[in-house]
Amino acid sequence: MEENKLLQAIKADPTFQAFTTEKQEVFARLAHEFYENDLALHLSPSELSSKLGVGNKQMWFEFLNLEPVRQYIKAQMAFNAEIASRKAFKKLTEAGLTGDTQAIKQINEISGILNSGDRNRIIVLHQIKRPEIVRQ
Repeated sequence: MEENKLLQAIKADPTFQAFTTEKQEVFARLAHEFYENDLALHLSPSELSSKLGVGNKQMWFEFLNLEPVRQYIKAQMAFNAEIASRKAFKKLTEAGLTGDTQAIKQINEISGILNSGDRNRIIVLHQIKRPEIVRQ
C-alpha cells in the first residue's frame, strides 16, 4: 500500500503537533480521505464535507489552511498542469503540422511552461508548410 505523504507532512508540522489528541485524530482522518480521493483537490470545504461524508465545513477549512496541506495541493496542481500540458502539446503538434498557426503559437507557450524549470533558454523555430491551394 502506498504511504500517505500528506499525513506524514502534517504529523511533522508544529501547528498539528500543538493540537489536542482528538483534533489530531480528526485531521489525520481528513488527511487520509483527502489523499485517497483525486477529486478532493478541486473541492471546497462544504463540498468536501458533503461528498466525502467526513468532517464538517469548518474542519475542512482549518485542514485546508494547514501549511503542509497548502504545499501538497500546490504540488499536486502543478503536477496535474504539467500532465495536461503534455497532452495538449501532442494535439497542438498535430494541428500545427496541418498549417494551423494558432496551434504553433500555443506550442510556443506550452514549451515555455514545460521548460520553465530550466535555466537554459531554448529558442524554437518553426517552419510551417501550408497546404497548397490551387486556384483556377
